[in-house]
Amino acid sequence: MIGFIFYSLLHSIGESIGEKVGLQENNLYIGKQPTVTQITETKAMFLVGDYFRKTEKVKLKVIYMVDSQDDNYYYVGAYEDFPERVHIYKWYKVHKVTGKVTYEKIEY
Repeated sequence: MIGFIFYSLLHSIGESIGEKVGLQENNLYIGKQPTVTQITETKAMFLVGDYFRKTEKVKLKVIYMVDSQDDNYYYVGAYEDFPERVHIYKWYKVHKVTGKVTYEKIEY
C-alpha cells in the first residue's frame, strides 16, 4: 500500500512538471521512459539450453520446448529424448524482458 501511495505521489508530481513517470522492475523513471523489448520463445529455449549445460552435470540428449507463458515469463521444459518416450527432466522459467533463467521446482 505504501508503494502505491508513493507512486501516486510521484505520478502527481510528474504531471505537475509535465513529465511521464514510470515504474519498471523496481526502478523509477521520470521523463524519458526505457524501451521495453521482450525476448522470443526461441531465444528463451536457447537461454535454457545454455543454463542447462552450465548447471547440469549429466550427459543426456535433451530437447527444450516452451510449455506456457504469462505476462512476465516463458515456462520451458527440458526433456530427455529417449527413442521410445520423452521424459520431463526439469522445468525452467525465463523472464521475458531480462532473459533471466530460473529453475522451477514442480511438486507432483
